[in-house]
Amino acid sequence: MKHSPFTAIYDANVLYPAPLRDFLMNLALTGIYRARWSAGIHDEWKRNLLLNRPDLTPEHVDRTSSLWMLRYQMHSSLTTIHWSKDWTCQMRMIDMSWQRQ
Repeated sequence: MKHSPFTAIYDANVLYPAPLRDFLMNLALTGIYRARWSAGIHDEWKRNLLLNRPDLTPEHVDRTSSLWMLRYQMHSSLTTIHWSKDWTCQMRMIDMSWQRQ
């Protein structure tokens, strides 16, 4: 898989609902961009799913989360995101730090 210099930060509203997440994950796997999200964003989509689906348990959601992370091989997509007032500048800083590695 080729790696793009472009990064997309996925928010919780992209990771849940599942059809949108699946579409965007498959798109990221093409190499058009690198998908990233924080542990806080990851927790937020799971929390929202549990609120909207009382029939599910946290264990079900954790299992689903683990399975799609394996399916899309996205373990390296969890990242630390430092929020700032200047969103454009912050995104640039994230990309620059990746390029130096």
